[in-house]
Amino acid sequence: MTAHSTQATPTGRLVSDVVGPITSVAIQIRAAVLDPQNGHSRIAYGSLLTSLPPKCDIRILVDKSLSIQLHDWLSTLGQLPPVRVVEVDNDQLSASSAWMRDGFLHAVDGRTRKYFAVYKAKSGQHAKWLAAADGAALEVIPLAVEGGDCIVGGDFWLVGVNSVGSTMNIEGRQCDYQTAKQRISKLDTRKLHVVGYRATNLKNKFRWLRYKFRDLFRGPTASDPIFLFPSSVTQTGKWSTFFDMLLGIQGGDRLWQEWAHIDLVVAVTGRKDAKSGKDILVVASTTVHPCVPNREAEVQGDCLDALETYLSQSGFQIIRNPAPYSSQFGVVLPYNNVIVQDDPATVWLPQFGDAGDYQATDQANVELWRKIGFKVVPVPGWGAFLRDHASIRCATNGVARL
Repeated sequence: MTAHSTQATPTGRLVSDVVGPITSVAIQIRAAVLDPQNGHSRIAYGSLLTSLPPKCDIRILVDKSLSIQLHDWLSTLGQLPPVRVVEVDNDQLSASSAWMRDGFLHAVDGRTRKYFAVYKAKSGQHAKWLAAADGAALEVIPLAVEGGDCIVGGDFWLVGVNSVGSTMNIEGRQCDYQTAKQRISKLDTRKLHVVGYRATNLKNKFRWLRYKFRDLFRGPTASDPIFLFPSSVTQTGKWSTFFDMLLGIQGGDRLWQEWAHIDLVVAVTGRKDAKSGKDILVVASTTVHPCVPNREAEVQGDCLDALETYLSQSGFQIIRNPAPYSSQFGVVLPYNNVIVQDDPATVWLPQFGDAGDYQATDQANVELWRKIGFKVVPVPGWGAFLRDHASIRCATNGVARL
């Protein structure tokens, strides 16, 4: 394994989130999942592990102190694809983030597998641990693009506007928006699309402005349908942001992102529309049938509709999927947090019926992907992680494809 930090342009090509059959995937199992009192979490991870392709190589990261417990649990799951356990010393894994997707991006450079560890990742040292186990190259990049905010198609890739903003503010490398976008674009030769929505496309601009103003200056309520501003925003920064919002509803170009990461509400398909030839994206909707309408769903739905408008204007064909807003967990159900391959066309689709009355939307999303032309593999039990605002794509990384 080689590892270095670089200020130059990283080399390699990001691994697509859809092109080619999946041959390898990495998953972490933290202490909380193996806790005897946490059976729902084990059901979720067990359903994911047993649903993966039979010839897929699975690498499971686990704290060394929990290795025996992990093997005991795996033995209860029946027939699994080949599993290789990667042990982490000093219980560092369980002290890290619940989601290994965000700490690094996966690339290939010729025949060499490479992991790009992103700037100040909240997800521990997953890239380091996995690179050591895989014999892969490790490169620390001065970009704040978390894995959940980056989705790679066949000939394009998507990055959330929040990641551009975070990259603008990296200590010692502060820059303007266009410079940050240019730095990010050098990660891959595919066409980069920054993902967000414009306030001018909202149906109820003043309701949006009211929520934003409240979040900036008063703080959130207990059940908040709008993603919150960071608590670190200064008073000067708050007023600057507020003026940007005023400009936004009058036609400004600034993009906004209400979701922690774009992979919670957007999915790539690898398919092109037969008539237009445009790449098809699946974008969540909190208001289409069989979602139950309510105030919070309408607030989020307005932002998601504006997101659809922006992506359509960017040249994509959009299909909307039902994704209810949960007031209990403060999240749009992450039905778009999928694992996809185009050969053979298969989608691993999280199911949330265990967390409430979501069986109808579970089935509606299954039918939607089938109509697009995919074999659907439902992955039940992921309602257990709604409070963590994530699902099966967040739970995986290091996915390799032929």
